[in-house]
Amino acid sequence: MMLIREMRTVEMQAFFSCFLLCIALDVCLSATPTPPTGKTWRIAVVGAGIGGSGYVHFLTEHEKKSGGGQTSIEVFEQADVPCGRVTTVKVGNDLYEEGGSILHPSNQYMRNYTEILGLKRITDDVSDGPFGIFDGVNWDYRQTGSSLWDTITLFLRYGFEPLKLNWLVDNMLNSFKSIYNIQNEGKAFTSPRDMLAAMGGQEFVQLPQMTLADYLLSKGFSLTFINELAAGAARVNYGQNTTMGGFAGLVSLAGSQSGLWSVLGGNNQVCYGLLKRSGVRVNYNSRVSRIRRISSPGKTVYELTIGNATRQFDIVILASPIEKANITFVDFPVTPKPNGIFQQTIATFVEGSLNRSYFHLDGISASEFPTDVLTTEGTFFNSIGKESSVNNTLPSIPVYKVFSRDALQASQYESLFNDSRVMTSKVWLAYPHYNPPHVIPSFVLDDQVFYVNAIEWVASAMEMISISARNAALLTAGVLHNVSPFDAPPTEPTMESKRDEL
Repeated sequence: MMLIREMRTVEMQAFFSCFLLCIALDVCLSATPTPPTGKTWRIAVVGAGIGGSGYVHFLTEHEKKSGGGQTSIEVFEQADVPCGRVTTVKVGNDLYEEGGSILHPSNQYMRNYTEILGLKRITDDVSDGPFGIFDGVNWDYRQTGSSLWDTITLFLRYGFEPLKLNWLVDNMLNSFKSIYNIQNEGKAFTSPRDMLAAMGGQEFVQLPQMTLADYLLSKGFSLTFINELAAGAARVNYGQNTTMGGFAGLVSLAGSQSGLWSVLGGNNQVCYGLLKRSGVRVNYNSRVSRIRRISSPGKTVYELTIGNATRQFDIVILASPIEKANITFVDFPVTPKPNGIFQQTIATFVEGSLNRSYFHLDGISASEFPTDVLTTEGTFFNSIGKESSVNNTLPSIPVYKVFSRDALQASQYESLFNDSRVMTSKVWLAYPHYNPPHVIPSFVLDDQVFYVNAIEWVASAMEMISISARNAALLTAGVLHNVSPFDAPPTEPTMESKRDEL
């Protein structure tokens, strides 16, 4: 008090101004926690696919806007290129999408990536044409390319069910879109189940736990529609049938809607662009074989074994499926483990022409022949599609992509094609084998280990992974800013997990 009495008037005014400013700052700081000063958070991202590249994009953008603390991010990718299952293959003189190839117009994050990176989109694929559903012997349904006649024949076969399906999928997508506002508000989830509940309530929660066939039957669809159109979509998009989970099944049906697009030059440009733009260090040919939890009073770090070396990090982002990563987890309270098996799908590119006699279509014109052949269960291949290059051009000799569950024999190729050459074949463990009901893993493997690919057990798609990548970035921001996104250490994941939001 003596000091205040001795101050001049100006000094007293400055003192009280500073005092009031401190009070205001204290209120602000209590409302918006900030990271501890002087600490650089070491973050390891395992996998440079859509999930890993999306994560570093979302986290670096979040920290730029929030003025967060110091982070040192490194990405470890076991391949020599990024983007994992989103990749291209050279056939002849052109590149073609070998992995994830189509995107839905409602996919906001994938569309935003292209805009941020200045990439162009293909919205009118030159290979598009009529499609048909083949049962291995006969055509259940086949378009001719005449829009009026195709509409009439579609109605005669399925009635109003295709319109009903569009309505059902649109309603699902409208609920699904709420996740973007939820994430824009900074909310994150520790489990996919809780994320589904926030988007679509109990119906979304139950969808992965029932088969697509049962769900469509409950909505009044006929067995003819389910066994033909729905099965064809499930087989081409997931290599499975209508016994797959309902949520993933609806995602596959959304892939039959109009307005689908891809990235001009290849969808994998998204990963290259996001990693480069984020400025993080990417270590290629660097497989993480072990993650060990090292705990001491007040501190937990994670030791990664990469090749013959070990490195320690504060936060680890697993952006690769546990089922495929073959990582050993040591000293975790709950040891992460595979959740099931991944579905084998073989993508084979064939240069040549389809054998019209095999398909009983000798007498039709080239424009009437289906560019996409879907199949019903029991047919030895899942689908055949006429392909355009990643630059949306058609080769002089047609190129077809054949999806199958097993490698096709020479006699099978010869029955499907005339004068053909098998250019390349890729065996994918492309997505989970959905066999509901099943446990859906947690996004949180340990206090500071977050699992992007947990979302794949709901549905596997580029946009789903991107949503999960942002969720992992928001969980990370919670750690950086001293906001715990969960009340207790993670436990064994269950189908009735407690809901937590950040």
